[in-house]
Parts: sequence; structure tokens; C-alpha cells
Amino acid sequence: MSQHSFSNPSSMWLGRFVGDNNRYRLDELLGGGGMGEVFLAMDTRLGKPVALKLLKESLAIANDTDFRERFEKECSICAALKSPHIVQVTDYGVTSEGYPFYVMEYLQGQTLGDVMASEQRLSIERTCNIMSQVCDGLRLAHTGVTFWDTKTGTSEQIKIVHRDLKPANIF
Repeated sequence: MSQHSFSNPSSMWLGRFVGDNNRYRLDELLGGGGMGEVFLAMDTRLGKPVALKLLKESLAIANDTDFRERFEKECSICAALKSPHIVQVTDYGVTSEGYPFYVMEYLQGQTLGDVMASEQRLSIERTCNIMSQVCDGLRLAHTGVTFWDTKTGTSEQIKIVHRDLKPANIF
């Protein structure tokens, strides 16, 4: 594992390229949480902005093949969720230093947290509309997707629980 840490992510990662053929350039730190840091990145192959989540050093255990397999499986499962109410996962990989990452569509605009802070009180109609869309996305995740395991040649129905549902993550 690299001697780098997330104590100052901007000095370590900003301006760096990660992914196959250095596909993603990390341009701006958008935020962070328990799992890692989220960056605004440029997909240099497609020429469009994306969100790239780089997992924390404590989760990036280079020799833990079980973790890597779970990480890859979770990325594949999330990528299989297709809904206008769920952010699309488009790619995943590991940096040259051994940090797993995944790439999502970049959502622009205000989060529900931003709206709640600026408006402080939402109408019943608007609240119901927002929550209806959130529930549509959760319904799909809870119903699950069929996951094809290429290693075993079997499929299974996988149900997903969103463990970070909060106003700051709702657009």
C-alpha cells in the first residue's frame, strides 16, 4: 500500500489521472464520508464530467481479494440498476496505488438538503412529489436485480439497501 493518506486529498489526488489508460482526471473534491472521497472528474475518453468515488485508505487493502471481489460485485450490481431516480454507476477500477474507485454520472443542481436549507418549508405537494421519486428508486433497489456471476456461471436475485440516504444525496 502507498504511504499516501486521505489527510489532505487535494494535494494527493487533484490533477491526477486514474483508471484504464488514465481515463479519469480528478479535478475537484466534492465531498467525503465514511467510505471515501467523491471527486468531480473528467472522463478524458468521452470528454464529459463524472463523479468518481475513491475509497478510503483503510478500505483499500491491496492483498484482500475477498474485499476486491465484493467491491467489483457491488459495482456491477449498482450498474445494473436502471432508473431515472438512481444515479448510474458507469465504471470501476483500482488506482496504481491500490485504491478502489467507482465512477458515476455527475449530477448537477441542488440537492434536497440545499433546497431545504434555502426554502426551510416545502409544500405538501412538492414534498409528496420528491418522496414519490425517492420511493420509486428505493422500490427498484429493494426489489433487486438479477446478477450473473461470470465465475460460477449462475445468476441470483440481489436486493440492495441504501445505507446513506439523506437530503444531501437526493437531487
